[in-house]
Amino acid sequence: MTRWEKLRELLAPFEREEPGLEGLRWPLYLVSGFPWPRQRPERIILSKLAAWLRSMRYGIARAEGSVWYGIHGASPAHEMPFASVHAELSRRGVTGTLLGPHPFSPIHVSEGWVQRPLVGGSTAGSPLGVFLGLRRVARKYAGEIGAAAHDAPDVFEEPPDAGQLLALVWNTLAIDREMEQLVRKDPPRVIVVGSDLGPTRNPLVRHGRNQGCFTLVLQHGLLGEYAGSVTAQEVSLWGDYHREVALGHGAPPDSQVVDGSPRMDMILEAVSRPDSRSAACEAIGIPRDVPVLLHLLDNLGLLERRFPTEVGAFREAASSVFADLRGRVTVVVRPHPSDSDTDWGYLERAGAMVVPPGRTPLTSAIAAADVVSTMVSTAGLEALWCGRPLVFFRPGDRLPLGDLVSRKAGPCVSEASDWAALLLELLECEEARRKQLERSSNFCEASLAFPGQAARRVADRIERHLC
Repeated sequence: MTRWEKLRELLAPFEREEPGLEGLRWPLYLVSGFPWPRQRPERIILSKLAAWLRSMRYGIARAEGSVWYGIHGASPAHEMPFASVHAELSRRGVTGTLLGPHPFSPIHVSEGWVQRPLVGGSTAGSPLGVFLGLRRVARKYAGEIGAAAHDAPDVFEEPPDAGQLLALVWNTLAIDREMEQLVRKDPPRVIVVGSDLGPTRNPLVRHGRNQGCFTLVLQHGLLGEYAGSVTAQEVSLWGDYHREVALGHGAPPDSQVVDGSPRMDMILEAVSRPDSRSAACEAIGIPRDVPVLLHLLDNLGLLERRFPTEVGAFREAASSVFADLRGRVTVVVRPHPSDSDTDWGYLERAGAMVVPPGRTPLTSAIAAADVVSTMVSTAGLEALWCGRPLVFFRPGDRLPLGDLVSRKAGPCVSEASDWAALLLELLECEEARRKQLERSSNFCEASLAFPGQAARRVADRIERHLC
């Protein structure tokens, strides 16, 4: 029995007890490599209090217009598909709602559109509603939650306790009910999401389909062990490779449509300008006449929970390699958006310049770079498409490969000395960079269709459902 099957069996009593949860795939994100979310009932109440206060400023969670975007919210990079499609639809006079944008969102809300928190404005999201809901769920499911907490160590790498299971069950029920109320009140014609696997967007899409809305998933990252859509009618994919992966996982062929990457429209436009490198160096505050290495950090906080030895090896190697490059190369490090509270002192002591995502857009960081390095970050794909050679440093054999590494999008090394030598060769020799990009060209062609036209193609499909 797989972990997914064990998890479904473990939580089956809640689905049998609540018919409204039938078909809900919210546990998927828990068994796809992510750790158990460390939420407890008291933290849920505090977070909903913050959401409720936020709704007092932005308005009750409601939506207007013919198109709704349920935005991913974890990273500005994940919102770039929405930003470019939103801009294209706005030029055509289409109006709608952006539900739940990230604070650092690159989306400029056009005239005629509204921006609303995705969850938190209804009675279910108020502090009193949370307290009463948790109390009701705790009483109703006391036996099942206790049994599930007892069996959880056999399923989860980081087993939840009864309090965390209570928080998860209440969240699932409350969000499902709130999304149903939101969609029933005034259903839109189209709902677009970055993923329909999450516990918020899944019920949004599912209830939208029940109300006759056209539902679309915009691929926001590379697809790994799971591909395709759980609930949405169509998935807009970046290239033929991703369609092959989705079909290999049993996705319906008619629902997998290759449109290219709206996320890349913005980056290609910014990086292709003649003065893009000079402007990016000036914006970051680094010299223009020195080779620039951009290292894209993975979510080290997440990886460290499962691979502490490998993350420790990376920190040690990065400190050594970046210190050796000091004086000959400018090293720019861009942390993962989810690691905003991490101490980057060891990188700064090695001479690297750490530029937080909220301060420097990914477009500027790539435009300034001559070479890009990472462990397994999928953001390296943008670097390849923009003509920057990509190098992987992957200490140890336990770290996840990811599509980029497994399909040889760039050389992968595991020793600090090999990493340093390869970086120096590429940074100091333009011919070496050109040859490396040639070796990556097949991967790029299979991964990205219609470069620069994706937002237009997606907007065309959305407009067909608005007629």
